Amino acid sequence: MNKVYACYNKSEEIRQNSSSGGLFYLLATKVISNGGVVFGAAFNDSFEVFHKKVDRLEDIDSIMRSKYVQSDIGSAYKEIKTLVDSGKLVLFSGTPCQVSGVKAICGNSDKLITIDFICHGTPLRKTWYKYLRAISNGRNIRTINFRDKTYGWANYSLRIDFEDGVYIKNKLEDPYLRAFSMNLSLRDSCYSCAYRGIDRQADITLADYWGVKTVHPNMHKQNGTSAVIIRTRIGEKLFEEISDDIEFVESDIDILSKYNSSLVKSPAINPKRDSFLNELDKASEHKQVLEIFKKYTHISLFSRICSKAKNVLKNVYRRISRLLRR
Repeated sequence: MNKVYACYNKSEEIRQNSSSGGLFYLLATKVISNGGVVFGAAFNDSFEVFHKKVDRLEDIDSIMRSKYVQSDIGSAYKEIKTLVDSGKLVLFSGTPCQVSGVKAICGNSDKLITIDFICHGTPLRKTWYKYLRAISNGRNIRTINFRDKTYGWANYSLRIDFEDGVYIKNKLEDPYLRAFSMNLSLRDSCYSCAYRGIDRQADITLADYWGVKTVHPNMHKQNGTSAVIIRTRIGEKLFEEISDDIEFVESDIDILSKYNSSLVKSPAINPKRDSFLNELDKASEHKQVLEIFKKYTHISLFSRICSKAKNVLKNVYRRISRLLRR
């Protein structure tokens, strides 16, 4: 089927609180409202990432937004199999390889709906936990958001809210996000991923629609536009059920893959990856960990100045836009 759309949630509040266009919230809400349950990646009390079951609308927020670390599936597959076999509607959201896993266990059932996303790759757990311990340095954490939109959707930030302050740096400034984008911290299997490609097992694929400003300028939103690929009748039916709450236009799979090549292409191995991971394994002090991240993800002074100037201009533009709308 492979129907492709550029779309966004009509609610600006939900869109602002989402990684891109706010589609997952609507899909999860519809499943729970229909008596089903949703499984997605969440933080536990130690801010480790695991797959969690949600059956209440007020809990959907905990499984929203991207988590740039490998999630722990735990007993989720087994629980999903039991629920599906009992006739319960289940929506599972995860990486393409995780969707393949749940499909292998549950088979094709009209009680199981699967969502994957265009995945650049999944960082190793050890890189995140070492970085988090180092950056927090014993401070109590309240919330973490890998896709904070303070500086905009396209220039997202890692934001950590502590009891005594806030850490926020955009994707070009934060060493953890840079290690991710530079392919330093990904799992071995991500560099030759068997689950990439246009044809895959998920009923629905969600992604950022990078390039939407060029391809569908009327669909571009400063705080996020999603790309959606519908592959099955089950996925199409769920998409139709949320259509009143979204703006969408039909798009093209080849154009989408041009602007988001991770749909079909695995990341290249960074030649410094082994050295980075080896040094990180040996580091025992928080200061050492941060120095290693900064060493391998260093950006020039010129790039930092350009990034800060871009953020300032975007903030000015947003403020002027808000004033003009009043």
